[in-house]
Amino acid sequence: GGQGAPPTALPTAQPTTAAPTEQPAVAATTPIAGFSQGVNVRRGPGLEFDPPIGAYAAGQTAEILAISTGGDWYKVRYGGSEGWVFAQLAAVSGDTSALPRESGPPRPTPRPATATPVLPTGMPASGANLVAGIVVLNPAAPVCAQTFVVGLDVANLGTEPTSASGTVTLNDVRAADGSQQDSTIGGFPVLQPGQTVRVDMPLTISTWYNEMHRITLTIDQENLIAESNPNDNAVSLEYFLDKGGCP
Repeated sequence: GGQGAPPTALPTAQPTTAAPTEQPAVAATTPIAGFSQGVNVRRGPGLEFDPPIGAYAAGQTAEILAISTGGDWYKVRYGGSEGWVFAQLAAVSGDTSALPRESGPPRPTPRPATATPVLPTGMPASGANLVAGIVVLNPAAPVCAQTFVVGLDVANLGTEPTSASGTVTLNDVRAADGSQQDSTIGGFPVLQPGQTVRVDMPLTISTWYNEMHRITLTIDQENLIAESNPNDNAVSLEYFLDKGGCP
C-alpha cells in the first residue's frame, strides 16, 4: 500500500532566557582633595599662573572637578568659582578615573627673561647646581606663638661638588601686604653631585594669626658658591597661621 503522509515535525521549543537582572546604579561620588598644609589656588594648571587667586588652609577640602592633561594639577571648586591646585599637595579620597582631562586656560605671556646673574669677580664657573626642592612644615598647620620646623630639601643637581658649605635664608611675610614677620638662617655641608640634604629651621610666628603667611627660602643668597645656574635657588610656600592661644 501507499505510504502515509510524513509526520509533521513539531517545532522545537526554544529555551527561555531570563531577562538580565538590572544592577543597582552605583551612586557617583565626587572625589575630594584634602590639604595637610596651605596650598595656593591658581587660575590655571601651572606655576606660571601667578599670582595665585587664593589658597586653601591646612585641614580644608575641595571638590575635584578635572585633572590637567599632564596629570599633575587638579581643577577644584573654589568658593563660587574654580581654580587649580598642585596634585602632589592633595590627599585624594574617591575615584578620579572618570574625571575629564583639561588643558586649562591659555598660558600667560612669559615675563621677559631676566639676565643671568653675574658671578662675583674672580668666581670661576662651576658644574655644581644648587636647587631648592620640597618644603615641609612640621607640624603641617602652624599655630601662633608655637615653634614649628620648616624643612627644605637642598640638592646639588650638577656634575661637580659644591665649592663650600652654604646657607639657606628663610623669610616669613604676611601674605596680605608682604610685610616681614621673621627670618632665620639654616646651613648645609658641601654637597656631592646628586646629593640632597634636608635643612630644618625652627620658626615661631606670633603676629597676624588667622591669616595666610608666605615663607620664602633662598639657597646661598649672597652667591658665595659658584654654580652653573643660580636661578633655581629659591622657593616659596603659603600657609595659614592658626590663632591657637594667642590673644
